[in-house]
Amino acid sequence: MFKSLQSRDPNFASYVDMDSALNPFPSVTADGERFSWADTARQFGYEGDASKLAKQDEMIQKRSIRLEKHSDTSRVKIPCDNLHSWIEERMEMLHVLRSMAKYIITLGYTNAKRALVSGQYLKPSGTQYGGGSHQYHERTPENSVVALQHAINDFAAFHLNSSRSSTISRRVFWIDVHTGLGKYATDSILHAGKKSDRYDWVLKLTEALGLESHDDVSSGYDLTKGFVNDALNCPLPRCFSVTQEFGTRPGVLVALSFILDNKGYQQGTHQYGYMNSFAFYPNRISWRQKSLRGGMKILNAAAKVSHRDEYLL
Repeated sequence: MFKSLQSRDPNFASYVDMDSALNPFPSVTADGERFSWADTARQFGYEGDASKLAKQDEMIQKRSIRLEKHSDTSRVKIPCDNLHSWIEERMEMLHVLRSMAKYIITLGYTNAKRALVSGQYLKPSGTQYGGGSHQYHERTPENSVVALQHAINDFAAFHLNSSRSSTISRRVFWIDVHTGLGKYATDSILHAGKKSDRYDWVLKLTEALGLESHDDVSSGYDLTKGFVNDALNCPLPRCFSVTQEFGTRPGVLVALSFILDNKGYQQGTHQYGYMNSFAFYPNRISWRQKSLRGGMKILNAAAKVSHRDEYLL
């Protein structure tokens, strides 16, 4: 699966089109060369027309040169480093928000969101990079997935992939909790699209138990591969999973935090790390109270489901 993801058109969800907004910094390879979408796509087996990728590379290169020149000259303009840093951060935020607004207007909100959440497997420094261990072996998951499987199957002894009679009768209900998308402190059930193998039973569950599955929150995830609680880690019919999302900030601000946090990490400054708590964990009692009530609701639903087989058929 990983090789097919790498060899597909990297712009299948308009990620390359939005590269200047998603990755507002010069990108280089491990060898110190400027990153090229066209060259990297060909390297990993893409056989389609790469002319559009090459044009995007030219635009990115021009932008990188401008950014490097700005970085060399900006610090002499304002003598106070603290004030300069504060102003520069706000200007960078406004720049990214302006770029995001342009693509939301031209592509539409759902398509722009899809470009971000679908991710990519070619640009290691880019936001939403899917990882690289699969480069060496088609069936080798990322280290984080291997660690998660070890924790579930060995440490917690669920053995979800086991065929032993002593474990096959045990069922697991997995609640994967996320924050970020949706209305403030409102929880919803996230699904990967109506064509997913789990959508039918999740829909039956949410309707029967009075839970909400907001399509506007799930929109854009139809092309996403690699939900942590999908068939790789939580195989049917022994493991049943739902992803519960708690809204925090407007989606554009959540995306802003993704983008700038990655920029700070890639540049070694980590100056935007504080935006993670702003975007994903609002420091407000009202948000915590509402989120706690929402979490208890789905936990009670899971307890009911464990005794009612009709929801799991």
